[in-house]
Amino acid sequence: MAPDYTLVTHELSNPQSKKRILIPDAANAMQVDSIQIYDLLSQHAKDNFTFSL
Repeated sequence: MAPDYTLVTHELSNPQSKKRILIPDAANAMQVDSIQIYDLLSQHAKDNFTFSL
């Protein structure tokens, strides 16, 4: 549905969760990519946390 978007979240996926729907699981159900904030920073931030794509 949204191939050019990636949702950034602090939550981890847990499809078996019975108490609440987590953001990565909802994104997956809507065919939207998701990534954790730490992974995003590791991929795109320099040593001084200057963000660049």
